[in-house]
Amino acid sequence: MYKIVLTFFLCLILQSAFAQIPNAGFENWTGGNPDGWVSSNINGLVINITQSSTAFEGSSSVRGEVVTIPISGALLEPFVQSGPGGTGFSISQTYVSVTGNYQFSPVGGDRFALDFVLYKGGVNGTGVAVGAAVLGAASGWHSFNVPFAYSTLDIPDWCVLNVSINGPVTGSDYHLGSWMLVDNLAFSNSSAVEGQDNNKPEIFSLNQNYPNPFNPSTTISYSLSKASYVKLRVYNILGKELTTLADGFQSAGNHSAHFLASNMASGVYFYRLEAEGYTAMKQMLLVK
Repeated sequence: MYKIVLTFFLCLILQSAFAQIPNAGFENWTGGNPDGWVSSNINGLVINITQSSTAFEGSSSVRGEVVTIPISGALLEPFVQSGPGGTGFSISQTYVSVTGNYQFSPVGGDRFALDFVLYKGGVNGTGVAVGAAVLGAASGWHSFNVPFAYSTLDIPDWCVLNVSINGPVTGSDYHLGSWMLVDNLAFSNSSAVEGQDNNKPEIFSLNQNYPNPFNPSTTISYSLSKASYVKLRVYNILGKELTTLADGFQSAGNHSAHFLASNMASGVYFYRLEAEGYTAMKQMLLVK
């Protein structure tokens, strides 16, 4: 009986360990980067992700700011992505959402972007669920709750979390000086979280696909600020339409589409979203 009880509690401990987001409070840092995350910092040349002492809980949070790359004069988008090399981490449950706290000071209409993906079979497996949100300015600490939209009944075993600053129209048209603070990330299995109404999309947006580069499948997520007729199509580099991922009326909120390119050659492809007068296009890279 003792062995059975001990085994049961060991299982609970292991399950809890796998359920945790690594360094979710951004307390631990090595070499200028948060442990368990990859950032947009460029080898000491450009630093736009830093440890901040302004924390919601604990002693620190992660701060990201749009800065200029000295050599080229181009702007560098700040982001952090979970796991070694941004490849994610192991999980063992079906979660409802990801919660956390943030501050955001945008310039020129920039947006605070959250993109979360759950997989079955590891990071190169099948996409099971997507959670995405784009939020506006937040002076002082605000909470967010980003629900997952599941496309299969599989129990996910892998998770990739990405937090960044996006521009107001194309996502890559961000502005110098926009900054964000993020802290206290957590999984939730409750659908009722205080502040959830703040996560309704305020604008139309098209997010970068993930993973990217990909082989052979990837997930494209987008947000609709109101119910709209949506077209989401994929093109090759010559502008030829290859497939339609969405063509119909959809409700306001966060949506996702799965793109499978098993029979396509390696190369650059484009996806284009049209909805209620909003048009945006992004590129993705298939590598086999």
